[in-house]
This record gives sequence, C-alpha cells and structure tokens, in this order.
Amino acid sequence: MKYQFHVKLTEKDYYEFNEFHMLKSKQGRKNILTMRTVFAVLPLIIAAVSFWGGGFTLESFLHVIPYLLIIVLFQILTVPMVRGSIKYSIKNMKKSGKMAFSPQSVIEFYDDRFVESTDVNKTEQIYAAIQRVCVIENKSIYIFVNSISGYIIPAACFKDRPQLDEFVEFIKTKSPAVEFYK
Repeated sequence: MKYQFHVKLTEKDYYEFNEFHMLKSKQGRKNILTMRTVFAVLPLIIAAVSFWGGGFTLESFLHVIPYLLIIVLFQILTVPMVRGSIKYSIKNMKKSGKMAFSPQSVIEFYDDRFVESTDVNKTEQIYAAIQRVCVIENKSIYIFVNSISGYIIPAACFKDRPQLDEFVEFIKTKSPAVEFYK
C-alpha cells in the first residue's frame, strides 16, 4: 500500500464538492455556459420575431422588454439557483436519512488500484477508471470516476504539505487528467 487516508466528511465538504463540480470545474463551467446560452437564445428568438412582426414600432418594442428582462434575470440568477439546488438536494437527502456520501471512510492507494472502505460498503477501482483528478489548493482532492461521482480527500487527511504534494505526484503517474484549481 502506497497511501492510506482516514477520511471524515461533513455536509459542508459534500456541498463544496458539488459546488465545485457544477460551477467551478471545466465541465461545470461549460455546462453553465451552455445552459445560459440556451436560455438566452430562445427568448431572443421570440423577442426578435415579436419585434420584426410588429413592424419595429414602439408597441412591438414594449412587447420585447419582458423577454429581455427574462434573459437578464436568468443570467444573474443562474449561479444562485444552482447553489440553492445543491442545498435543497442535501437537505432532502438528510431528511430521508440517505446521504450520498459516507461520513467516515478509509481510502487506500496501491500500485494498481485504490479501495474505499466504509461501514457498509467497499469499492475498488483501477486507476484507468479515473476520469479526472481535481486538486483544489489547500482544500481537497477530488477523484472523479464518472461524470457525477467521485472521491473526496480533504486536505486535513494529509499530515503536511509535502505529503500532499507527494500524493499529487503519485496520482499524476496514475491519471493523466490532473487539474489544479485555486
């Protein structure tokens, strides 16, 4: 075994993981841009048709204003809506008693695979299953094994900065998709 981490996660850790995934990662920023574009184009098309069909009059311009306001509001509220959605999902999971993460686990890294053990589950992954690794400066390391799930290793799991740096160098040898974020 190369590394062993005793991971203790909180709701805050899980929230930050989801917020990062949906808003800050390359994939998340791309998804937000796509969503903003789609929800801007449709009202713009409707506004243009209304303006054009109204003969470019003051009355047709007044009909266009609500569509433009919708676009502006959506652009402003996209990020708060996503954050609210994450909080709402966590609240519902907590209420149902089925959280999407284990509060305590042990993650062990070997030469050919890594293993996460919890009170109720044990998962084993080969390194080829890793889609990407995101290193968030002084916070966490996220190891994504598919587009929506991954493993969270908080910085508190490392005894010091040199051990964290050593682990990052190790994981870079196992996955070519290591990204760094502040």
